[in-house]
Amino acid sequence: MHIVVTGSIGVGKSTVCRKVIYICRGKGYVCGGVLTFKDATGDIILEDVSSGTKIIFASCQPEFTGLQVGKYYFNPDSVALGNNILEKQSGSPIFIIDEIGPLELESKGFTGAVNLINKKKTGCCITVIRKSLLSSFLPMFEEAPVVFEITLENRDVMPVQVYEQLSESMKPT
Repeated sequence: MHIVVTGSIGVGKSTVCRKVIYICRGKGYVCGGVLTFKDATGDIILEDVSSGTKIIFASCQPEFTGLQVGKYYFNPDSVALGNNILEKQSGSPIFIIDEIGPLELESKGFTGAVNLINKKKTGCCITVIRKSLLSSFLPMFEEAPVVFEITLENRDVMPVQVYEQLSESMKPT
């Protein structure tokens, strides 16, 4: 099962994923993958879902010599770490990829993310893709994902709805 969580920038897509992880863990499921979020300084942090380890993924300060998208300079070490986490944890029963975006459209960033999903190397996968990029990514997936659009009005109820969709696919047949 592949679920895409989409919505505008800053609407709470990553927060929904974090809450889905909390629900899943409470039901005994192992979760893996990566989450990204902004900290108080505006830096984007990469979090290993399995261990909770965090590293600066991108900064508005030109302290990294890696990729640049808009105002953000990406930490090449954290990009490599993120790809490593995705590859190693792809077999997790619940697998999160937060998020795929402009870098992946240029074959940079989380370069293997779409391939992991298409090769079915993931368990139940939740992928975050901002709404403005969704039409670019949907054709890349061999099987159409279930899409949940997060809005300010529905973001508080979406974690339960996403979990319910996941739990349907995890029931024995």
